[in-house]
Amino acid sequence: MTETPILSVSEISLSLKSCVEQVFAHVKVRGEVSDVKRATSGHIYFSLKDENAVLSAICWRGRNPATMQAIQEGLE
Repeated sequence: MTETPILSVSEISLSLKSCVEQVFAHVKVRGEVSDVKRATSGHIYFSLKDENAVLSAICWRGRNPATMQAIQEGLE
């Protein structure tokens, strides 16, 4: 029986990133914006949700100011 590998956070993160990018090179996601948190760093942390699932998301500081302002609780 083989042992389950123990991976670092960095190792699993890079592995997941690679898998997702291979399947979804370009994708748009539709969902309701929720749990918006505007950090002092300038980043915006929020969730995108529908009736069955929730994705965590980040809009990095330095994006178009109109894009940053558009991220509001409850919007689709």
